[in-house]
Amino acid sequence: MKKFLLLLSLVAVVALAGCTMVPSFIKTSNEAGVCTKEAKSCPDGSAVGREGPNCEFTPCPKAEQVDTVAAIKQLFIHKYNKQPDEVTVHIKQEDATHARGEVKFGVGGVGEGGIFLAAKVDGVWQLVFDGNGQIDCALVKQYSFPAEMIGDCYNTETADRKIYKNDKYKFEFNYPNDYTDPIITIDENNNTPQQDQINNYLFPWIKSAISFHQINAPTLCECDCKAIEINEIQDFDFNSAYQILSRNNTLAEGDLNKVSNIKVTKINNQNAISFNIISEECGGEHLIVDIFGSTRTIRIFGDDLNIVQQVANTFKFTK
Repeated sequence: MKKFLLLLSLVAVVALAGCTMVPSFIKTSNEAGVCTKEAKSCPDGSAVGREGPNCEFTPCPKAEQVDTVAAIKQLFIHKYNKQPDEVTVHIKQEDATHARGEVKFGVGGVGEGGIFLAAKVDGVWQLVFDGNGQIDCALVKQYSFPAEMIGDCYNTETADRKIYKNDKYKFEFNYPNDYTDPIITIDENNNTPQQDQINNYLFPWIKSAISFHQINAPTLCECDCKAIEINEIQDFDFNSAYQILSRNNTLAEGDLNKVSNIKVTKINNQNAISFNIISEECGGEHLIVDIFGSTRTIRIFGDDLNIVQQVANTFKFTK
């Protein structure tokens, strides 16, 4: 009996020695179906890994519809390294794959900003125009924007514009072919400011002035003259100028009751403020765009509102 038990024990030892138990969670490198531990990010923020016999990434979950405002706001937060409460986005026009609106930087939506254009490409919103400079027609047309969203784009591919450069005052801008060549009407330091112009932002001391008008427009008129002026005005601090314009429109001081549609933006990386003002002479509306350089303030204004904006969008200081 003892010999039989001993023999049985020997058989069991041999059997155990002939096989190695491998836990099921340990896979050898040559075992079929082993995939590298990589991760792929999905639009909704999740991640998926490689699976299956071909080690392909598993499909991303279908992203839920993201609110347009939230998506575009996130793009500005990322691009300009802002906090969420520093970015305010308003959608003015929108379809399934395009959006146009305004963005402002600053807590509570008070601060600089401008117009933006965004397009949805492969289901993801992208910034096409972020408010800096001019809207390039050739660029936005690549994204098939509806015509009503890009009526103020500037066509850089056509020859309907001339370039004015002034080496003395160190700036340049584009203006329409159907306008007269700009001429200097006030030369720097040739005038003395009146006392009531020293601190008057709406009607400041003009250091120099350049004017031009539509060729067929009347030269002596008070309204609808189709005339543009580029003035170097008394220097004003950008923030102070904005505070003046942001006062209650019912105030009579400085004719602020005639100011409307105040916008803060950037033009060629310079702070700028635009606003509409009612003419004292005839009640017609003028557009004013003030560009705040490092040491100079330039005012562009006229009664042809679209042309004023187009000229302003191409304005830049030169060295």
